[in-house]
Amino acid sequence: MKTLSSSTSRPVVVGLTPPERGREPTLGDLWLSARQAAARLGVCPRTVHELVARGLLAGYRPTTRYLRFKRSTVDAYLESTRTDKE
Repeated sequence: MKTLSSSTSRPVVVGLTPPERGREPTLGDLWLSARQAAARLGVCPRTVHELVARGLLAGYRPTTRYLRFKRSTVDAYLESTRTDKE
């Protein structure tokens, strides 16, 4: 986990939204880019954007240009689409 040190305050954890910075992050809290989510799902980034447009995958848009996904959300989608469920 990357951290940035500031001379006047505690380290800031990179990749978490501001409300979550005060606690220890878990693996489910990590944010992924569209490219990272696509690699995790085994599809191209354009497909990830289409899944969001269809409402099948939830994402967070911090700016109009970027799209971020919680790792736990991507993993849940991946699990829901598995064909060899046991």
